[in-house]
Amino acid sequence: MKKLKYKVLVLFIVLLGLAMDSSAQCAMCKAQLETNDGEIGNGINIGIIFLMIIPYILLTGILLVFFRGRLISSIKRFLTN
Repeated sequence: MKKLKYKVLVLFIVLLGLAMDSSAQCAMCKAQLETNDGEIGNGINIGIIFLMIIPYILLTGILLVFFRGRLISSIKRFLTN
């Protein structure tokens, strides 16, 4: 079983080394970078921040829904002590 793990690891490393360069920008990002007026990346940085905030807000909301009971009981226990 260990030999299989090592073979998979070696295969993964070899495939990672053979990876080709690719452009991972969407058309909107590429257009923004090409038409920039001297402030390189300013619009892209704002877009990245905007795209990062939404998943964190959703994850926080989901966690609050699932752990609402524990959170309320922990706060009550903290206030009574």
